[in-house]
Amino acid sequence: MMRLLAVLTLGACFAPFEAPHRPNRTPSGAEAFAPLPEYRAWWDSTSACSGLGGDFARLRFYAVPPTFEGAGGFTCWDGLLLCPGEWHNTHDIYLVRQLVRDRRTVSHEMLHDLADGAPNGSTPFVRCGL
Repeated sequence: MMRLLAVLTLGACFAPFEAPHRPNRTPSGAEAFAPLPEYRAWWDSTSACSGLGGDFARLRFYAVPPTFEGAGGFTCWDGLLLCPGEWHNTHDIYLVRQLVRDRRTVSHEMLHDLADGAPNGSTPFVRCGL
């Protein structure tokens, strides 16, 4: 019984969607833009599939030029990979310029906001196929 209590107590220390620490650095060349009209519908469908709610109005969107000509991404927060998009816990969504109309990329970054920073591959992403 004591062992079970210890396991349950330890488990309570961890958030269900604890994201790794990511510095909120602004990607080079990011330019703010108003959410496209279709973004609200994408938010609603992503919220529905994930079962999570949030405030669409708090999101801010930025278009970022690709790191290399023809690349499908910009340098990620870790400086190691190219990202098509990136979410920051300040409710900022950065999207490589050529993907601002790509539903899958935009919805994926919105889901990070809905799931309060849950990492890729966690339950909400699997549930929504993102």
